[in-house]
Amino acid sequence: MNWRAQWLRNRRWLQVILITAVFALTVRLLITFSLDSSALLYLAIPYLVALSLAFFRRREPTKSIPRKYANLCLDSLIVMLASSMILFEGFICVLMFMPIYFTIVVFAFGVESFTHWYSKRAGKDTMKVHLLPYLFLLASAEGITPDLSLPRENVVSVSKVINNSPAGIHKNLQQPIALEVERHWFLSIFPMPYHVEAESLNQGDIHSVDYRYQKWFFTNTHEGTLKLLLEKVSEDKIKTRILKDTSYLSNYMNLKGTEISLTKQKDGTTKVILSVFYDRLLDPAWYFQPLQEYGVTKMAELLIDELMEKGELAEKGELVDKGESI
Repeated sequence: MNWRAQWLRNRRWLQVILITAVFALTVRLLITFSLDSSALLYLAIPYLVALSLAFFRRREPTKSIPRKYANLCLDSLIVMLASSMILFEGFICVLMFMPIYFTIVVFAFGVESFTHWYSKRAGKDTMKVHLLPYLFLLASAEGITPDLSLPRENVVSVSKVINNSPAGIHKNLQQPIALEVERHWFLSIFPMPYHVEAESLNQGDIHSVDYRYQKWFFTNTHEGTLKLLLEKVSEDKIKTRILKDTSYLSNYMNLKGTEISLTKQKDGTTKVILSVFYDRLLDPAWYFQPLQEYGVTKMAELLIDELMEKGELAEKGELVDKGESI
C-alpha cells in the first residue's frame, strides 16, 4: 500500500512537470508569433492545462470533491508559477493573471467532471454537453487578428471640484513632485517612477519619467522611460502626448496622452477634468477592459488630489519613490 501511494505521488509530480514544460513551450510559441496578448494565452491555455490535470487525476483513488478540487487548484498554481519563472515573467503579470487563470481552471474542472459524469450516464448522447468547451475555446480567438478584436481605444475621465485656482494648479504642476501618501491598494501593486523630470509647464517642453520594475521583487530588473510632450498649455487646458514609452506599462497598454481641463467656478474653486487616452493591448476585453479602467481611474484621482489640490512639494532636486507625473 505504501509503495502504491509513493508511486501515485511520484506520478503526480511527473505529470505536473510534463504539463509545465508543455505550458511554457506553448507560451513561448505564442510570444514568437506575437499572440501572447490574445485570449489564446489567457483563456485557452489555462483551460487546456486544467483539462489535462483533470484527465490525469481521473484514475486516482476516489476523493471528496472539495479535496479533488483543492489538489487540482494547487497543481494548477504550481504549473503557473513554475512556467512564469521559466519564462522570466514578473510578479505583476502573475498577479494580474491569477484571477482569470483560476476562474478558467475552476470552470474547466467543472465542465470536465460534468462531461465525464454525463457521458457515463447518457452513453453516446453527449453532443450538448460537449458544445460548451468548444464554444469556450472559440472565445479564445479574440485578439488573434484585428477582425477578431473588440475596440481597443479608451479614454478615462475623472472630474473633481478642488479648492485651488487655475493659476495655483499651474504652479503646483511646475514643482518637484512628492506623493508621500498611502496609495490605493490596487495602485500599490505597480512600481512608481524613481525619477521624474517635469518641473516646467511651457508648451513644447518634454517631460521624462523613469521606471524601474524588479520583476522578482529584488532582481530581474526592467528599466524604462516614458517621455511626453506638452502639446498645448493654456490657462484652462493642458494637453500632453506620449512620444516614447519603454516602461513596463507599455506591455499592458499603449498610453497616448492626457488632457487637463480647468474651469474656474464662481466661488473661487476649480473644476478639474483629467482625461487619460490609451489603447488596451490585452485580451479578452471582458477581463482587461474594466481592470485597466479601474487602475487608470484610481491613478487619475491620485494625481488630482496630490498634484493639483494639495500641491505637496519636495525640496528641489529630491523625489520620493512614490512620486508620479502626468
